[in-house]
Order: sequence, then structure tokens, then C-alpha cells
Amino acid sequence: MGAARARKTRPPVKRVAVCLSVVTAFGCGTAWLRVLTRPPAPAVSSGVDPEALDRSVNPCDDFYEFACGGWAARTSIPSDRPAWSRSFSEITERNLAILRESLEADAAGHFAPGDEESRKLGDFYATCMDEEKAETSSAETLRDEFGAIEAITDRESLARTVARLHLREVTALFVFRAQQDLRDATEMIGAADQGGLGLPERDYYLKHDAKSVDLRRRYGEHVGRMLELAGEGHRVAAKHAGTVMRIETALARGSMPVVERRDPYKVYHRIDREGLGREAP
Repeated sequence: MGAARARKTRPPVKRVAVCLSVVTAFGCGTAWLRVLTRPPAPAVSSGVDPEALDRSVNPCDDFYEFACGGWAARTSIPSDRPAWSRSFSEITERNLAILRESLEADAAGHFAPGDEESRKLGDFYATCMDEEKAETSSAETLRDEFGAIEAITDRESLARTVARLHLREVTALFVFRAQQDLRDATEMIGAADQGGLGLPERDYYLKHDAKSVDLRRRYGEHVGRMLELAGEGHRVAAKHAGTVMRIETALARGSMPVVERRDPYKVYHRIDREGLGREAP
């Protein structure tokens, strides 16, 4: 429906923080594949659904309500989602159902003899979907990572550990990725960006209204529970959760506000290796 895209939203769900993100980052493959266990979304025969319209509304007065009012009135946001749209969300569900069917077939060995790619995909999927093993051994597989974090004593060991985590695709403290140069799309360059926050953006840490204060309290409790699940005692987990909050709050204070980041010139500062060495020796 063009600009009238049916979408519902709710306040953002909390995420995990700082080096603690090692817990979720190493489990992200499993978490993503678990989404595939949802029942397939119902087939849609046409992209135009007359029931999505609200014909009681004059489209010249409120085209969005005319185009999407019927859908919005009968649609609830799933309890595990911050938002739901008739376009991207439902399309994603159908795509995930197709992927699930394909991966389950690969895991069951239903592929042509000699098809190594399907065998690898099937093995990977079956491993990730082994929930019993994940529940009993997932924390143990992270002991080395936790040990490296606990061994941090100074800036040098911090830098080494952060580099180690980034090599494992854990974006601790900041984000580093490959992307096209914003001024020359023919070049791929390395891009460093602010990060390390478990809450959606900096203002969640810096606002002092009652809602923000309560959100931070509940987020700290959530981090503590995650640390307990990783094997820490209640008091130690609560103490470390407080440390996580202090680190993330410090990162938030040094982060660029969301509105400023909309200006592409403020987030583009190309620098060569020599210059990077001078800026961050």
C-alpha cells in the first residue's frame, strides 16, 4: 500500500550488555534458528487484502487508517515482539517457515548424494536445535571467554580481550564492520562505530524521568539474572550487573545522540592506518 505500511509498535525490549554480550553473541546462531520452530505462517494468495481496509474512513482525510485500519483493529502484537507489520513481519515469518522446512529436510538427510553443502547445513541445524545439549553444556563452552574477561587487569589486557571478542563476532564496547565507503560506493572499508549498549540508545541511560529510572532498574535485574544463569551467585551477579550498568552508562555519555547521527557528515571520518595509529596508539 505504498507509504501506508501497516505496522504496530510497543516500547523496545531490553537486550544484553557490554562484554556480557558474549553470552548472547555466541548463542545467536541457536537463537536465530530456534525462530524457525514456529508454525508456518498462513499462506496469502494476494498482496491486496480487502479486509485490511477500513472503508468507514474517507481516504482523503486519513489514508493510512483507510488502507490499514481493518488490519490494525484485528491484529495484536505477538508477546515476543516489539512491533509487528503486515509487510516485513509477515513476510519474514513465511520466509522462516520455508527455511525451516528446507533445513529440517537437510538435517534428515533428504538431499542428493554428494551434496556437501546440504549436508553441512543439515549438520549445523541439527547441532543448533539440540536443546538438551545446549541446556547442559552451553555455559561450559563459554568458560574460556569468561576467564579471559575476568583476567582483565589493565588497558593492555582489556584491549587484547576486546580484540579477542571481536574476532568471535562479539561487538564489545564498540562496533567494527566492513561497509561501502559512503563517499565512494566502489570501495569497501572498515568502519568503527559506537556501541556496547544493551538498551536501544544513549538516552535510555541518561534520562531521569520515572519511566527511564524504572527501566534501568529492571534492566539491571535482567543482567543479574543472566549472570546467575551463567553460574554466578546472587550477590556476585548483582554486583557485576551494577558494573555492567556503570560501564554502559559511561559509554552512553560518550555516544552521539540519535538525532545527530542522522547527519551523514557527522558519522563519516575516513582515516588511514597511520592516522588510526596516531588517534588510538
